[in-house]
Amino acid sequence: MASSNKKQSTNTKDSSANAGGPAAKRRRSAAVGNATSKPEAAAVMPDVWAMEEEEAANRDAAKDQQLFKQTCGNIRRIMKEILDLKKQKNSAAEISEKRVQALLLFLTMKKLNRLEKIRNRKVRDATNEAKQKVDSHHLQLQNLLYEVTHLTKEVNKCLEFKSKDEEIELVSIEEFYKEAPEEISRPDRTVNDAHQQTLARLDWELEQRKRLAAKCCEAEKRKEEMLKDIQKQKEYLDALAPCLIAILQVATPVQDQLGVQSEMKRLQNRMAPYLPTPLFVLFVQSTAYVEAWNEKMEVSIEGDIDEATSLKDAVEEQDEDSGDSDQEELVGVKRYRRSTIDKLTEARRKILQKHPICASIVVNAKDGSKLKLRFYYLIALHIITVTTELTVESEMQTPSRDVLSLSMLLDHLFPDDDGRTTPNKANYYQLKRLGMDDFEAYVAEIGRPYVWAQRLGGLDFVQSQGTKESFSNAAPSKAKSSSDISCSHMEIVIGAIKERLNARISLQKLLVDLEQGVVPVPKESLKLFPAKIATHLSSWSSLAWEDYQALPQVSRFVNGGLVTDKHFLFSATLERGSAKLNACVAVGMHYPLEPAIFSLSCFWKETKTSLIDTALWDMEQEVNVYWKDLVAASEPPHHCLLANQLHCLAMCFDVYLETESTDGAVEGPREFAKEKMFFRQSCGRSRSKPFKYDSKLCLFTYR
Repeated sequence: MASSNKKQSTNTKDSSANAGGPAAKRRRSAAVGNATSKPEAAAVMPDVWAMEEEEAANRDAAKDQQLFKQTCGNIRRIMKEILDLKKQKNSAAEISEKRVQALLLFLTMKKLNRLEKIRNRKVRDATNEAKQKVDSHHLQLQNLLYEVTHLTKEVNKCLEFKSKDEEIELVSIEEFYKEAPEEISRPDRTVNDAHQQTLARLDWELEQRKRLAAKCCEAEKRKEEMLKDIQKQKEYLDALAPCLIAILQVATPVQDQLGVQSEMKRLQNRMAPYLPTPLFVLFVQSTAYVEAWNEKMEVSIEGDIDEATSLKDAVEEQDEDSGDSDQEELVGVKRYRRSTIDKLTEARRKILQKHPICASIVVNAKDGSKLKLRFYYLIALHIITVTTELTVESEMQTPSRDVLSLSMLLDHLFPDDDGRTTPNKANYYQLKRLGMDDFEAYVAEIGRPYVWAQRLGGLDFVQSQGTKESFSNAAPSKAKSSSDISCSHMEIVIGAIKERLNARISLQKLLVDLEQGVVPVPKESLKLFPAKIATHLSSWSSLAWEDYQALPQVSRFVNGGLVTDKHFLFSATLERGSAKLNACVAVGMHYPLEPAIFSLSCFWKETKTSLIDTALWDMEQEVNVYWKDLVAASEPPHHCLLANQLHCLAMCFDVYLETESTDGAVEGPREFAKEKMFFRQSCGRSRSKPFKYDSKLCLFTYR
């Protein structure tokens, strides 16, 4: 057994030596050859590749495929034989021989594979070359199609071309041969040739236009000469007009002295009949009011008589043709071909149309300022609108909040009358039919239809009050005529306008002083306050409605309806030492008939408001509730009310600081020395301060 194993191992070694002997020799020879023949191999390789490419081209691919299959079969057969020999444990020499045969077959397979790769590469190259040719031919086809399309478009343009001569209205052929000279018409050439005939007609048209252009130039020259003459005469008349006006003004006192009507009055009387009825009533009643009370108020008529006459004639013609126009609409005949939009625009323009003549009233203020009111009559809506124009003193400054703004000057002159809605309820349906629901959007264009303006014109519209009693009061047993309505309201309205104008001018001047840090208290009101007040006004500025609403101490005024966005809002800061008092001031439309409303907050040691500090609450009451004590020394209208309220507030702040800083438990100097005369620092459960000043005793007491 040992000998057999030894023999088997010896055979294995011999077989391995025999198997590895030729391979080892090839590796050694390859190693020696690689070291010596690398340059030679690099030179030989191109020739080898060329030979293989030539062989691949000459050999049949189908035969190579059969050879490849046969080789694969032989390799499988030899591998199977080698496996059987190894199982039979035969000599290694036979196995080595079979292995060599298999390796040779593998070399055949590799050669066939290389030849197939070469054929594939040649086929791909041929395919790519064919694709390039196809792409080139396709691109050439696209270019040709584009050129064909372009040429087709150009041909269509040429076929559709319209010459400019087709737009020229030439004279007829008969008229051309009749009027044109023979050197232009050339009948021997143009009668039978349409092209030459058209050229000749164009030449004749050019000749005619040259003649007309020469005549036009001559007419333009004559026109310029006539315009120069007209301008000279106009300048002469313009220079003559001031002289005539001066003569009329000089002659006016003489005419008044002799009882002769002046030219201006005659002109006004001549224009008066052309006024619409409401404006005529307003003009007559206002003129009578001026003459009766000798008021310094100017009443006049403005407008164009010719335009009013043409408007009156047009209205009469429209009334006469109303029946015929209705029949035409029924039949469907349209006299004017307009679009729906044009008709709607025209209807909207007509419904807002003003009468060309208006009445104007100029109200004079005490300081010389003038407020001009123009009263217009809207023909379709049957209401009177008002526009204002204010002329103030040139030296009057404008504060940051202009209380003389024309958009708010006459608002709420009477309760619930802001001029932003029409008093004629029928206008709602008239405007809604034309899609004009928002009447306020047109107020800036047509003016404000105040209710008092309708009263001055004798118009009386039923106003919805919401109660039966108001309806019964609005419908008296005996209806008044238009003149009676105007007469009964004239004095009241003019008086209210004057009071509003004077109050706003006084307020405007007061605001200018306050912004400069000055509180102008009138002399007759100085006795209502102590001689010395240490607190002073440090700043005064306007306040926006959004900022005012955001303050917590004003919520009770806003929620209660005492302050609205119609008020003029301001912020005032009063200082004494390190203490500051901030006051939010709301001035209403009816100031000074109604007092300004103050809301307070204090910044001293800590921040306090009137909601949490009873002393600040009492200070608000002094200026908001007991305001009549501040104007007791003056007669109405109380234009100094706001200045007195601020002065009273500064006085109360002095008392507040002096009573708060007086503390016997604290040693050392006090920040605010006691300068006011009062007996006790506080009184009652609410610890109220002595804010009421007794001018006779010159001391402070309690309410």
